[in-house]
Amino acid sequence: MCLWLLEQYAKENDTIGIIASDDKGWKQYAERSDRLYCVESIDELARLFAATNEHAKAIKEKIAAAIADAGSPLGSALIEKINRHVANSQWDTSDIYTSSSYRVESEFYDADVAAYSIEGDVNVWSVKGEPTTWVVELKVSITVDVHISVEFFAWDWIDKEELSLGSQSFTTQNGVDVDVYLTCSDVYLETPLRDWITEIEIADGNYSIERFEVEIDYGDSE
Repeated sequence: MCLWLLEQYAKENDTIGIIASDDKGWKQYAERSDRLYCVESIDELARLFAATNEHAKAIKEKIAAAIADAGSPLGSALIEKINRHVANSQWDTSDIYTSSSYRVESEFYDADVAAYSIEGDVNVWSVKGEPTTWVVELKVSITVDVHISVEFFAWDWIDKEELSLGSQSFTTQNGVDVDVYLTCSDVYLETPLRDWITEIEIADGNYSIERFEVEIDYGDSE
């Protein structure tokens, strides 16, 4: 009855129950069960957990090292994903101003990563029921080159209307922090990183460009 209750609990919680006993009946029951695993002593149980923890630690260290190395497959994939993220994000340019003309209209058209760094610890944990799949959580601080098109306007006091003086492109740097999640599958200590299957997720971003002044260059206006 004890084993049956443990087995039902394991099924309800989608987990594996590990029992320590040298009872032959318990061992035979566990061998027939897909939810119970039997070891003969507390010492054997301790050795099992120690081995599992060492494996998990080694996996975490391998993943963290790969992320920190921009030249690794995982590091390269991270940089590519960050670049796509900043380019596809929404950038508010309403704080751009000028003192050299009547008015300006600004529009974001591209962005790329100038530099980035991983802040704090890299959090890594295994997926329940999938021992070769690991999830990575990290916070990335990014310095972004934001490219903006600005159109300058003058006011015609005679005709009482605005006149376009032309458009120019400007680049400004902004700092943003993003939360990045990686799901790494087919992860084994003995396999190279290129054999892992990695998915990287970053939520859509909405950022505001820091306030700065633009001046028209009449020799460079479109």
